[in-house]
Amino acid sequence: AMHREFEDVMLEISEDAEIRAVVLTGAGRAFCAGGDLEDMKNPESRKGPRVMGSSRRLPYAMLEVKQPIICAANGHAVGIGATIALFCDIVIMVEGNASMYLGSPRMAEMVIGEVSTLEEMGGARMHCTVSGCGDLLATDDAEALDLARSYFTYLPSSWREEPPGLSSLERGLFGFPIPLDPVGSGRKPCL
Repeated sequence: AMHREFEDVMLEISEDAEIRAVVLTGAGRAFCAGGDLEDMKNPESRKGPRVMGSSRRLPYAMLEVKQPIICAANGHAVGIGATIALFCDIVIMVEGNASMYLGSPRMAEMVIGEVSTLEEMGGARMHCTVSGCGDLLATDDAEALDLARSYFTYLPSSWREEPPGLSSLERGLFGFPIPLDPVGSGRKPCL
């Protein structure tokens, strides 16, 4: 049911010219913890195939959204949660709190014998400085939301309008806007 609601909300957002952007964030310890693995592996349950099928549709629903989608990852993004984060236009991660992964360090150790920590394998700093899955690294939830708000200054008032022009200095990789001094913090983007 939650997957269907997410798809419906994405469709509603894409049709609303008054919405300038979407900010996705989580509540509690997780950004999005993925599916209920116990329920999916239960042979008596028919939920597994339905959940997996509806999970495949979520990224397509996000691709239909005309407005920028900003991910303020303030916790774990696991499985489909990692996919949702990766389909956002910008990913802001909270250091020491946010992570993004499909498998756990325990799984890596069992499969390939590699011992690592969650931070090394999928932590915010690693994704913002090594993998490229994260765009900006925040020190806490408040700064992550401030960084997300700073991106609104680069957006038009409606998806029907052209975005404001950027100087070449303000352009990041592939032409995406990168704030030179996010919210006056004196911090530079982690790119």
